[in-house]
Amino acid sequence: MSEAATSISKIQSETGDRLYSIQEIPGKGHGMIAAKKLMKGTRILAESPLFRVPRTGTSKKLMHDNNAKKIAALGEKQRQAFFSLHNSFENEGPEVGRIRTNALPLGSDATTGGIFLDASRINHSCSANAQNTWNENLQKLTIHALRDIPEGDEITITYFATRQNRSARQDELRTKFRFTCSCSLCSLPFDQ
Repeated sequence: MSEAATSISKIQSETGDRLYSIQEIPGKGHGMIAAKKLMKGTRILAESPLFRVPRTGTSKKLMHDNNAKKIAALGEKQRQAFFSLHNSFENEGPEVGRIRTNALPLGSDATTGGIFLDASRINHSCSANAQNTWNENLQKLTIHALRDIPEGDEITITYFATRQNRSARQDELRTKFRFTCSCSLCSLPFDQ
């Protein structure tokens, strides 16, 4: 069984306690929830990509053809897990739509992204409580707590590489990810 498949069983601490679970989040689909209090700096997850994908410059047909082969090569449980990921781009088909929705960058200014069974389920917040980083040495995406996260709180990352004002954030999220953010930062009165 590959590391990506085993990651679905969740990262566990030395005591065997789960650090997170994947749950339905009202209005957001599935998301990652802290299974216990996570202290600032805690590594929540280290996950290998199920497979890698180019982030830019590939035609939809080439992307579909290349990734159809990768998906067909997955084991049945991995394939089912992939097809259970959210698809914000249904008009682009079940494979390409899920890849566009869920690929996370493998590094700063990365030209390659990865599909992850757990990390791809982490929702966005403009005031994220966790950070995703590609660890080249481990060849894994790592998620670390940016501040203390109470048990039961949703674990979130930001989908942006740079800071932007609310209007620019909302435009980019609607265009690239097809949702309107209602996080604590976006819910503030406009003058704040």
